[in-house]
Amino acid sequence: MPKQQNSSNCLKAAVFGGSISGLMSTIVLAKKGFKVDLYEKREKYSRNIQWGVRQSFIDYLACMDQNLADQFYNNLASTITNGHRFFADKCSLYAHGAYSYQHRSSPQKGICGDENLSGSHTLDEEIVCLVPAKELEAFLYEFVAKNDAVTIHHETAPHIKLEESSNKYYIEDSDSNTPYDLIVVSEGASSTTRSDANILSMDLSRKVKQVSGEVYLKRHGMIIEYLHAKNNKARLREEFLLSMLISTERHQTCWVVGDVSYSCMKSLNVQNLSEDEKRDIIKQEFRTIASRTMINAEQNIIEAGYQGAVHEIKLFDFQAKISNTAIAGDNLILAGDSVGNGHWSVGGGMHVAAVCHSKRLEILATSILGKSNDRASALKEYNDGVLADTTAWISRGIKYYYLSIPGDVIQAVFDELIVELMNDNKINFPEQLKLRVTSVYFKD
Repeated sequence: MPKQQNSSNCLKAAVFGGSISGLMSTIVLAKKGFKVDLYEKREKYSRNIQWGVRQSFIDYLACMDQNLADQFYNNLASTITNGHRFFADKCSLYAHGAYSYQHRSSPQKGICGDENLSGSHTLDEEIVCLVPAKELEAFLYEFVAKNDAVTIHHETAPHIKLEESSNKYYIEDSDSNTPYDLIVVSEGASSTTRSDANILSMDLSRKVKQVSGEVYLKRHGMIIEYLHAKNNKARLREEFLLSMLISTERHQTCWVVGDVSYSCMKSLNVQNLSEDEKRDIIKQEFRTIASRTMINAEQNIIEAGYQGAVHEIKLFDFQAKISNTAIAGDNLILAGDSVGNGHWSVGGGMHVAAVCHSKRLEILATSILGKSNDRASALKEYNDGVLADTTAWISRGIKYYYLSIPGDVIQAVFDELIVELMNDNKINFPEQLKLRVTSVYFKD
């Protein structure tokens, strides 16, 4: 059972997960005056993923701490000097291929304002700079570690349990004299605490196989989106793929991510393959995607060298998901990818977690500190807000899970169906999405 509160007037919070979402949540709560326990089992950040940053993130950092925003702007914000380029091979959608170029604005020094920081609004902003995830995480961690109001625990997040009489979750086997006033779950898409709180994570798209990695070739800051299809009409849907290259001005390597081809999956399904043979097939697929996307010779990719998201190149499943709720009891909330996740092409993951959800948390924390008697309304406002932010991200990227379907068709069907899902969590969303798109295609 949770222990009784002591006489201290200082509110306490726990944050589970110390990636970008958890670190920003910690910064927000500490600024508001909470004592924060941050649980993060990693002692070193190692993700080579590069994130697309919008200006509102830099401005929001300025609202937290102007010096923090200035350090980010001066030391981490890498201008996208070559803009955004889109390429497409000849295919049924682009009979003669396609090319387009979009200039990117440079990042500006952070200025704190009172603008709309919802997902539906801020995701419409262009990406102004790129930063490797591990460098941003290390940067925010260093700032958090200097705050006397924060205690960092390098361990797995503890188990929680609901006390039904108070409708609050508490940490089992805790030595604390004061139960937490707020528990923020920022563990990511595979959150175990979310499951412990009986919160559903619902599928919103089909699964796609992807591969990603960092190539040690110099590029002066660009985002490239490359669609390619093999000339095989029978396999067009499987071979119509998306890959993207992003690199930075300061960090002269390239991050490449793309859909895995049908031919690669067919090769991996051959019986009696050794693990070494499977690894070679996956590396070959990555090199093929990288050479197409970077418009370079595969041999140059090999000679330059590359690595995976953390170490070696691996395949991973990618699927849009959303939680049926972002709150549980009177003191547990979800943030970041624990709420849901969309497609990386939108550049929405870090943004939604660091800006949109953090602003919602700030509003909730203000209400709790004000000792509002209507905590239920404040929690509902948080819940509705973060679900809307995450839905906006997923909606913008849903077309990339179904590249052979016209984007306006898939998005229109998605936007209608997501409303129904939130009212009825038992809907098989990917199956209904497929059926309704089919009905649109074939209606008279």
